[in-house]
Amino acid sequence: MSNILEDAIIENITTMNDVWINIFLSNQLSISVEGFFRFLDVNGNIEFTSEDWCSSDYDEDSLSLMKDLAVGATVKSATIIEKPGDLTLVLSNGNSIEIFAHSSAYESWSVNGKQGTILESGQNRGVQKYC
Repeated sequence: MSNILEDAIIENITTMNDVWINIFLSNQLSISVEGFFRFLDVNGNIEFTSEDWCSSDYDEDSLSLMKDLAVGATVKSATIIEKPGDLTLVLSNGNSIEIFAHSSAYESWSVNGKQGTILESGQNRGVQKYC
């Protein structure tokens, strides 16, 4: 199922409601991230994490940094580890986004389309598929 994310361009990253970040893709899908995440550069160095995000009080500079690292890049590969439910996106610019399942009670991330949720990770269930 992770192949539905591949070859899509990251068009935007925003904040919405109680979701930490939303990643909007060119294939009309979005990834809602409500768990731990990190952005890595081409050398695997950590550029930005959810810890940084939470400590920055959602400031615009933090959002700009995430956009600079990812917007306009194509998702070259998307890997899901079924249990515990981690998601890694490797981008055409060499950067990566890692999203970690972190809770036994709450969703960590979801992939959403026009018809609703397609994939969801969390609640000690690994990755749930809705089609």
